[in-house]
Amino acid sequence: MFLSKRKKRTVSEGKALVEEFLRSGLKSVHFCREKKICFHVLQYWRCKLENETHLSKPSSTSFLPVQLIPSTPLVVQAQSNIKVHLGRGLIVEICSGFDKGTLKGVLEVCQSCG
Repeated sequence: MFLSKRKKRTVSEGKALVEEFLRSGLKSVHFCREKKICFHVLQYWRCKLENETHLSKPSSTSFLPVQLIPSTPLVVQAQSNIKVHLGRGLIVEICSGFDKGTLKGVLEVCQSCG
């Protein structure tokens, strides 16, 4: 039994493939059909590069404004009452007397990150 030899792509070739896909605006399935590559090959390079270089598809990530107020060091004595584990190592700790608007903003940003 003979197995066909698969083409091994270099990192620069994988990056070029992912960048071409992102510029194309196509869904990944359609891009793969057009380029005659296996779907899993594109997915492999997308994951590999996202993990290594934080390359990701453009998103409409928004940031909340932060105002720095000089003050004396603050020692927080209260323990959090609620911990929300959002996955991927994200944990939001909520103490009594929290501001609902701020919490909503934090959760929206976390949700938009995927």
